Amino acid sequence: MSRKITPARQRNAVSQGIALGFCMLERYEFKFDKMRVDLAFEHAWRDWPDGYKSQFPQVSTDLSKGTDAVWVMTHADERKQVTATVLGLVQREAHHPSAWR
Repeated sequence: MSRKITPARQRNAVSQGIALGFCMLERYEFKFDKMRVDLAFEHAWRDWPDGYKSQFPQVSTDLSKGTDAVWVMTHADERKQVTATVLGLVQREAHHPSAWR
């Protein structure tokens, strides 16, 4: 039985995936350049196989309606107890987790 994922949870999942990807690549900080981040996300989203992308139709809808990628990535719903790591990674320079202690 397939359950539909709410639009907020779709954005949350994508945001968490981006944060996890940065961590796996050991990219704990970078200078924020909105245009470069938007273009990089949109390019990666277009290249992601449809079998995966189709699970997150709200993100595709947001992008096709002209919503910028940074908005899509940073509007995760924290009330759903989503890790907000991506907010720090995208909106400002993030620091290595060892500095968070």
